[in-house]
Amino acid sequence: RNDYCICGMSSSSSMPSLLTRQLAETHLSNNNFLESRSTIPRLLHPYTAPIFEYGRTSGLTRFIVDGLTELAYRPFFFLKFGPKSLSRTHVETLSYGPDPRQKILLLTPQNYHSSHPPTSSNKKTLLIFTHGGAWGSGSPSFYLPLLSTYASLGYTVALLGYRTYPTSTVSGQVSDVHSAYLHLTRLFPSLPCVLSGHSSGSHITLLTVLRYDLKVTFLGVSGVYSMLSHFRYESKRGLEILSGLQPAGGGDYDKLEFNGMKGSLTNVNLSSFIFVHGLEDFTVPFTQSYNASYCLENWGCDSRVVYLEKCDHMGAVIELMKGCGERWLKNDVEL
Repeated sequence: RNDYCICGMSSSSSMPSLLTRQLAETHLSNNNFLESRSTIPRLLHPYTAPIFEYGRTSGLTRFIVDGLTELAYRPFFFLKFGPKSLSRTHVETLSYGPDPRQKILLLTPQNYHSSHPPTSSNKKTLLIFTHGGAWGSGSPSFYLPLLSTYASLGYTVALLGYRTYPTSTVSGQVSDVHSAYLHLTRLFPSLPCVLSGHSSGSHITLLTVLRYDLKVTFLGVSGVYSMLSHFRYESKRGLEILSGLQPAGGGDYDKLEFNGMKGSLTNVNLSSFIFVHGLEDFTVPFTQSYNASYCLENWGCDSRVVYLEKCDHMGAVIELMKGCGERWLKNDVEL
């Protein structure tokens, strides 16, 4: 049983009236909340800005966030998915570059089924997933349940690591995702490919598909697709000095705009695009997915959005970990 029900799957141009109403109500009810929440950070900004800037540029923020996330995620996944979800038995670790973060956690159905009975036939699909972390933190190990869930369904599953800020900016992260994609498609040349990601990982994955004109299925979960609009959203909440968005995106408005979708389109490609977003996601508003899909439709691409009711930023990726991605992809991949 799913904890979250699907509100609807539709093209962006036919956005359900329920969403239109909820969008208006959400913005109206949150304006005062956002303004009050940003008051204290703004009052302290002259004193805290140098500290936070040092934390971002030195990598200290990344170290702290990654450590705290690891401590929080492991007990949660253990309780939610069981000890098997955290096991690295039969998981291969591949390197595609010299940096320690340029690694891939890979689990094939054959390796998984050597110790677990199969739950379905081998569907021969390569699922490549890019972790989130606001461009400045995160690790593929935070999403370990994806490996066992989709390997049990017959997928070859790869969790990508990449150089986060301050080691690399968005352009370097997109290059890393592309390098990992080339490495994996050389290993599995006959498998159809799904490129997926969560939050900022969804953003750099989409940029990779667009900038390199890849012929894949894209599955974006709770993603940011306009860095400029999300920077403005973070600024309203007083979080821009904490987030890695602005420095990783290039620092100024022009570069933030370039690192959005408009600066990344090469040709109208043959990929298909699916965006998944929770309606109660206040970390990244679901309008990011709506607007991205709308733009792609206007460019002539096949694109649609899955809206999840009563679902927040992490809730959507938890649904993915539980296997809902198979249902979201059923019209786009031969399963």
